[in-house]
Amino acid sequence: SLETDLLIGSINTRGARIDDLRLKNYHVTPDKSSPLIELLSPRGTSSAYFAEFGYVKSATSGEVPGPETVWQVEQGEGLGVGSPVTLSWTNDKGIKFSRQIAIDDGYMFTVTDTVTNSTGQPAEITPYGRVARFGQPKTANIFVLHEGLIGVLGEEGLQEIDYDDIIDDKEVTTARVDDGWLGITDKYWATALIPGQSFKPRFSHFDKGVPHFQTDFIGEADLIAAGASTTIENRLFAGAKITRLIDAYDENLGLNNFDLIIDWGWFYFITKPLFFLLDWLYTLIGNFGFAILMATVLVKAVFFPLANMS
Repeated sequence: SLETDLLIGSINTRGARIDDLRLKNYHVTPDKSSPLIELLSPRGTSSAYFAEFGYVKSATSGEVPGPETVWQVEQGEGLGVGSPVTLSWTNDKGIKFSRQIAIDDGYMFTVTDTVTNSTGQPAEITPYGRVARFGQPKTANIFVLHEGLIGVLGEEGLQEIDYDDIIDDKEVTTARVDDGWLGITDKYWATALIPGQSFKPRFSHFDKGVPHFQTDFIGEADLIAAGASTTIENRLFAGAKITRLIDAYDENLGLNNFDLIIDWGWFYFITKPLFFLLDWLYTLIGNFGFAILMATVLVKAVFFPLANMS
C-alpha cells in the first residue's frame, strides 16, 4: 500500500511497478464527491499507465529484474513519507537486487537499488527505466499548450513530441546525455523519469500487440566485481504540476530545467509572472474571481501613466 497527504495507491510487486496512483486533492469534476483523479493504473485496465525500473540482461549477469519479476517484500508494511519499503530478488547465479522505494511529502519517488554480486565472477548490469501509457488520451487541443511526450536531454534541451507525431515517427532517440529527465505530460499532471546517471533516452509508440506510448532510458553499464556491490539511484515524479513544488525540485535536486515540465507558452516572460501574481492574490483573498479583478486593477495602475499620456 501507498499513502501520503497527496497520494493514495499501491506498488505492484510484479515488476516493482508504480501502477496504482490517485491524487487525493483532485477530482474528476469540481464536485468533491466525484472520483479522485487516477494518474497511474495497472496493465490490463482500460487506461493502463505505469512506471517501472529494471535491468538489461547480459552474458555475465544471468536473469535480471524486468517486467515479470516478482519481488519479495523485505521491509516495510506500506509506503509513506519517512516510511520507505524495501523489496528484494535474487537471480539464478546468486546476484541479489535489493530495492528501496521512498517518497517525499510531494510527488517525488526515489528508487535506490543495491546490487550484490555473490558469485565468483564479475557481472555486468545495465539499468533501464520506462513510463508506458496504453491508449491515446484526450488532450485539451490548445495551440500553446503541449500534451504528450516530453523531456529535457542534456545539451539537446527541451523535447516536446505530440502523440500524433510519435505515432507517425514510431521512435525518436538522441545520443547519450549526462543529465536530464523524460516522461509524459498532461495539462495538469505529469510523470517523469529522472535517471541518476548518464543515459540514452528514447520516445516511442508501439503498435504491435496492445498499442502504447513509451518514454524510456538505458543507463550506464556497471561491472560489479566478484563479492562486491553497487548502488544505483533513480527518481520518478508522478503527480500534479504545482509550480512551487516543481521549482523546488528543480533547485534543490539540481535537475536540468525541470520547471519546463509546465508549459508557459511562447510568452512565458509574461504568463509566468502573471500566474504568480494571481496565485498570490488568490492566497490572500481566497477567491479566484476577485483575484482576477484585483490583478486587472493592479495592471491598469501600472500602465496608467502611459494610458493617460496617450
